[in-house]
Amino acid sequence: MIYLTSMQIAFIVVVPVVVIVGLFLLIRFPLAHFYQRVNFNNYVYHRVYRIVLNNDYYLINNYVFSIDEVHQVRVDHIIFAEKYIYICVDRYIEGNLMGNDTNASLIQLSRNGDKNYVDNPFLSLSQTLRQLSSATGLPTEMMIGLIIVNDDCQVKIDSKSSQLFLLNRKQLARLIKTIESRDIQKINAAELDKAVKALHERNENKQTKGR
Repeated sequence: MIYLTSMQIAFIVVVPVVVIVGLFLLIRFPLAHFYQRVNFNNYVYHRVYRIVLNNDYYLINNYVFSIDEVHQVRVDHIIFAEKYIYICVDRYIEGNLMGNDTNASLIQLSRNGDKNYVDNPFLSLSQTLRQLSSATGLPTEMMIGLIIVNDDCQVKIDSKSSQLFLLNRKQLARLIKTIESRDIQKINAAELDKAVKALHERNENKQTKGR
């Protein structure tokens, strides 16, 4: 029979525990990171829905419309507030973003320092606003374009636009509150009802969520 000392027993017990804890800590961040990325649209939806509920706004989620016989455009969230209609698209960014909102590309700096150039979402969102206006007859002046990115993405964008914004998810409520405080008239009830109906009629996603 083999007798083990208390030190040996402690070693046999502790080492596997340390290894298991170490492995857990090693994979925890990548797993959490992956889960956040694949569920980002849902995370944003819950933040948007809370804002809509708290302010008695109206929401169309996962909006899809055609611009011709072949191409469709998807908008993640449309918020009908008191003064503007917010056209929101979600973008999960691996790393940080920097650049100018009028350039063809933005710089994406990865967490390990690699630099890549990505298509400028300001330009595509600006085009989406014009396409929505053309499809529904609503003026682009009623619309605000929001590009919502993950909270751990650091954003350094040179922009002077008062219509297009790139922001972290956690900044959404504050930005909408700031924009809604602008000194302009509210959309009257008849115009708002017309806007909701115009957009709803062009929505080709029959399983959309709304309020």
